Amino acid sequence: MLDKIGNALLDKLSKTAFWEWFVKKYMSSYTLRCFGYPKFPMEDFFTIVDKLDKNKIYCFVCSDYESLGSKLIRTITDAQFTHAGFIIPGNDRTIRCVHMRSIGLQHDHLLSLLREVDYIAVIEPDIKCPEDHEEAMMRLQSILENEDEYSYDFEEKLDNGARKLYCSELIFRVLDDLCTSRNFKPETILGREVFLPDNIIGIGDVVYTNHAELRARPLSSLWG
Repeated sequence: MLDKIGNALLDKLSKTAFWEWFVKKYMSSYTLRCFGYPKFPMEDFFTIVDKLDKNKIYCFVCSDYESLGSKLIRTITDAQFTHAGFIIPGNDRTIRCVHMRSIGLQHDHLLSLLREVDYIAVIEPDIKCPEDHEEAMMRLQSILENEDEYSYDFEEKLDNGARKLYCSELIFRVLDDLCTSRNFKPETILGREVFLPDNIIGIGDVVYTNHAELRARPLSSLWG
């Protein structure tokens, strides 16, 4: 009974203008740091560059452990990672990341993202053929070409309309029916069907991570 009441209250709160203002104003940008972010090693950046194939699409998951949003998400879900998006290698060794934030769809150089996170993992999703990689890129490009039509889904539900997305839902939308991993599936949390950044860890090979726990444990132990 208490779970149902809590879920109902959370559902109502997530639909309010106050919640949208709070997420935009504080959760997405406020970080509890006195000395800035840890410096990401440039040699690790070039390690990522060297491991990526420009003909493939990659996912990333990351976390700013001191941000207000990350702390809240990790309290509710016990998540390791709290944000997600795509990594697109370029022909000239430049790497873009495409991700949905509360302010809308973002496409930045990967280095911009790396300067604002503690931990990151780069995943090559299980996609069986080059044609399916191309299809995934076409789906993502279609979203980018119409980015003004998309907005952040403050309720964070998978079934909340075609033009509302939260960060890991972008990955679910683009890779749906293309990713062959049995781990590519949503879960139910607080009465709602969601696809979380942590769900992405198990959908393919981890190309790179600076997360000590992931590097210390066999990756097969992180999912069923």
